[in-house]
Amino acid sequence: MTTPDPGAHIRQLALDCGIPALGITSVDPLPEHGAALRRWLAAGNHGDMQWMEDTAELREHPASVMPDTKSVLVALWPHHPPKEDIPPDHGRIAAYSYGRDYHKACKKRLIALCRRIEDQWPNTATRAFVDTGPMLERSLALRAGLGFIGRNRALISPDFGSYCFIGVVLTSLDLATDTPPVSQDCGDCRRCVEACPTGALTDRDFDARRCISYLTIEHRGVIDAPLADLMGDRLFGCDTCQRVCPHNRGIDTKAEDWCDTGLYSLNIETVLGWEDDRQVTEALAGTAIRRPKRSGLVRNACVAAANRQLTNTLVLLQNLADTDKDEVVRLQARQALGRFKKTP
Repeated sequence: MTTPDPGAHIRQLALDCGIPALGITSVDPLPEHGAALRRWLAAGNHGDMQWMEDTAELREHPASVMPDTKSVLVALWPHHPPKEDIPPDHGRIAAYSYGRDYHKACKKRLIALCRRIEDQWPNTATRAFVDTGPMLERSLALRAGLGFIGRNRALISPDFGSYCFIGVVLTSLDLATDTPPVSQDCGDCRRCVEACPTGALTDRDFDARRCISYLTIEHRGVIDAPLADLMGDRLFGCDTCQRVCPHNRGIDTKAEDWCDTGLYSLNIETVLGWEDDRQVTEALAGTAIRRPKRSGLVRNACVAAANRQLTNTLVLLQNLADTDKDEVVRLQARQALGRFKKTP
């Protein structure tokens, strides 16, 4: 089948596959963004995320990921904004994790689009990625005209704000690229920088090692007391820099049903009682919250229990500190016990 405008046809196919926004860009290298990534990595800002360092070259050159790539399709899906109020004995989870695991939900839709493209244009190669491949997703979305990168380092879409997922499809189809919209930026607004609980965000840089999202999800060790003091009741991720962003005000994301499972927080005492990864899988089946595994989630709950001064968790914390099989959990529980206020 041939069409006078393959790009327009692919956008319609994307809508049919449950992809509400799609941009098309070239597979050209991203030298400016690649250089910025290398500087960031050289400063050690990626912390334990060695995989970012290992794939830096691929990220700058998307054509090297799949032979014969001619074009890049960039997809966006909205998700719900964060809930403001949670029960007093619960810990917060990031808004993007309120629904089904976005890696699977979004990739399912991208693969459906890939099959449609391959049916329409035989002998066409495609490959889909959702936050797991060596892609500079935000940079590609920027070049595809889907938004701009804010001071909080998030992609900000005119339609969805920063409350969105990004997916990428590499294809051997040679497509006309989208013209990016008029350049936007954050101007003089520094609300995200000023609101960042740990100072991970600055005007010119971002130190993942201080970011609560990194600490609660990617970091594998004990969270040092000075940072733990600043984490509040967060068990998985942090939405502060997005919640204060003016571009997210009044946004009606029109997120799909899979973005909302009704799970907006976790009971801290319950998390402290999880004894193995099997219990985590049962409690959080189908969500992205399982990524830190039992070790990371219980560690985070130790921090939250101390920050919220939940005295009903003291016995659990003491048991974890004394006997838990995981060294990180033992050490974090001991630190948490030391951070409880002493009563006269």
